[in-house]
Amino acid sequence: MKLLSTVLFLLALPLAVSAAPISFKNLPTGDWIEITYASSGCFHNSRYLFVFQRALTTTVAISELRIAGKRPGDNHVARVPLGTVELSNEQIAGLDRLFVFYRALEEPACTTVDTINAFHKSGNQILASEKFVDGSCGTYDKSDLTLLSALATQVEQAGELQKGE
Repeated sequence: MKLLSTVLFLLALPLAVSAAPISFKNLPTGDWIEITYASSGCFHNSRYLFVFQRALTTTVAISELRIAGKRPGDNHVARVPLGTVELSNEQIAGLDRLFVFYRALEEPACTTVDTINAFHKSGNQILASEKFVDGSCGTYDKSDLTLLSALATQVEQAGELQKGE
């Protein structure tokens, strides 16, 4: 029951926080953007945690989120770190364009559904939050967007290359 209460609280939280839209380009040094991303469709079901931070450069640390329970109804989620990459200015701009796309979403028309919960944090404070449910499959047609799934693939492939060396 505690897990259900926590999940409901986290789902309602983005509605409670009202601020300027999240921006990757304008992320202050020391702040971070935390995103949970879930994508499900006919042939896949994936969940990731992204933590974007700015210091001298902007980086993203990505973890895969896996259900760790072995028994039905056991919903313990385990974080499996995949790695960290430095983002280019073009990738950062593409993330901002991705969020502009999400904010203008139309009716779903696809069997793949992506759920995105994003939080801009500073210290112990949530400065802004946004939630999107994208069932449009429209991001795949736009080459100027930086897709969260593409960042996860980039980190996974980099990790596989390091293992092979």
